[in-house]
Amino acid sequence: MHHAHNTMTVDGRHTAVFIVITITLLSTGAAAMIYEVVLLREFTLLLGSSFYSGSIVLASIMGGLAVGSLVIGKLSDRTRNPFLLLFILEMLIALISLLIVPVTRRLALYDTWMLTDGIIYAFEFINLNPTSWHVLLFYGSCILLVPAVLMGGELPVAINILSKYKTGKIGEVSGYSYFLDTIGGIFGAISAGFIMIPLLGSITTVHTGGILNTTGAVSVALFMIFFRNLYTAEPAESTESQNRCEVLGFRFQGYSHLTTHTSYLQCHLSALRDLGGKQNRKIFSVIIVIIMALFLSLFAMGYHKAEQLEYTTVGDLYRGQVILERTQSRYQTITVIDHDILGRVLFLDGSVQISESDDEPYSEALVLPAAVTLLNNAHNHKHNLDVLIIGGGDLGVLEVLTRFSDDKIGNITLVDLDPEVIEISKKYLGGIHNDSWKDHRYEYVAMDGRKYIEEALMDSKKFDLVILDLPDPNNDILATFYSLEFYNEVYSLLDEEGIMATQATQADWALGADGYVIIENTLGQSRFPIVRMYTQYIPSFGQWGFAIASKRYDPLQISDDEIKDVIAAIETNTYSEETHFSLFALPPWLLKDMENTHFINTIDKPVIIKEY
Repeated sequence: MHHAHNTMTVDGRHTAVFIVITITLLSTGAAAMIYEVVLLREFTLLLGSSFYSGSIVLASIMGGLAVGSLVIGKLSDRTRNPFLLLFILEMLIALISLLIVPVTRRLALYDTWMLTDGIIYAFEFINLNPTSWHVLLFYGSCILLVPAVLMGGELPVAINILSKYKTGKIGEVSGYSYFLDTIGGIFGAISAGFIMIPLLGSITTVHTGGILNTTGAVSVALFMIFFRNLYTAEPAESTESQNRCEVLGFRFQGYSHLTTHTSYLQCHLSALRDLGGKQNRKIFSVIIVIIMALFLSLFAMGYHKAEQLEYTTVGDLYRGQVILERTQSRYQTITVIDHDILGRVLFLDGSVQISESDDEPYSEALVLPAAVTLLNNAHNHKHNLDVLIIGGGDLGVLEVLTRFSDDKIGNITLVDLDPEVIEISKKYLGGIHNDSWKDHRYEYVAMDGRKYIEEALMDSKKFDLVILDLPDPNNDILATFYSLEFYNEVYSLLDEEGIMATQATQADWALGADGYVIIENTLGQSRFPIVRMYTQYIPSFGQWGFAIASKRYDPLQISDDEIKDVIAAIETNTYSEETHFSLFALPPWLLKDMENTHFINTIDKPVIIKEY
């Protein structure tokens, strides 16, 4: 009878252990991948390139996992209660999840920190000359390593616990643990990327990961509270002690007789330890409940204040400015602020796209030199111009085109991946678009620009003018829109007398022109026989670069009178027959840089990311 009760106790303990570890590994595996997906996104926004962000995030996390699995794995062999160690790991990771996104975003202000100066001086002391880029990578690595080390210890501790109940089956235990951790990771990665970040934002998504870690901690805590007496004493020892006391005639309620005085004392001390253990378990249970209540309160507050926290961390980047709108779309973070000098400003993923003060010089410079060149030769066309805009979600380029009458500009197709940019621009950037989106010639297509061009080529569509109004090529996806292959696809999409116009990144004496000269050299290697580079001053960016690539007409082979005739019927603010030619007058330093640059940006080798 007693043997059957003992067997049931052992079986119950084994079942409880496997349930606890299953819950813990599934939840922590999902949490770990949630953190990784969010941090990849945050560091992509911070560092610009997904190449660099992916490298630094993955290297730091893998390094942390390696150190954590080695150090904490050894620690789990030495601790008397690996369950307590696992509980502490889960709670520490959950605590870090409350802070890691706001701290990462504050790295955007790192150059104002006193610590930054100290780091630079320390590197210079050992004859190293770090740039601001290196300091940023150093900060990023430090932030990522801490949670990664803790996460690296979870799996070894779990395997350690299971191996005590599956002795001689370490392969089965390890495989089972990795299986659970991986399944949880798959769920976390998919849910974070496709559901949580687009709907909830980065901060709430990371808090969800923290809740999952807390779930694992709760399961471990419940085991320690209700099964601790079954775990802390080894089964063999417990049975042996009980049998020894029964042989001696000892009972916890009393005793009938003793064979020796020494044996009585030993059993009495054992009973006292059991009584003390019960008292300790009560104290331990109270502490665990208090900790769990504290953490759950923190996460409840985190969810309640997540939107405010998002607003605050973003507000730090736009200090002193009024944030009119901040939306997390499926693809990016869209922010509109009201600047005291520039007017309303549109940001995508924290980078300025356009302001009301930038619109006229930027949009007119991008559209009019190419459009005027084509319209001057309108007598060679049997129809008005069909225009394709790739990008241009702020609708500034559309506004310039709709100034022309229907007999000059025909259909205007705007292709932009994110419809929420269009809607927010309609709502807040009226000073830029002037309701041009209501023009009957305008058609919006929500699609990736490269995909649209591929389908248009398959359908044998043709355009007279293609305008590329895209974000700067600071990541591997955007860099493809500035590649040799993409320019050649645009060439095929154009009518036989067509022109392409594109923004070509900064071309400023103080800020550099590395991307600009690569674009010039890449276009020079494309199928376009005529390539003309030019610049315009933009208030938010300094001197900015543009390019025209033409199949037939040269924008410099046109007279003042011809330009004047084309624009006579429209209003312009920064463009005229005089300024047309001045746009193409490049300074000697820029011409020299263009001559000395031999890089070509391709899909396989997106060199523009590094140079930009």
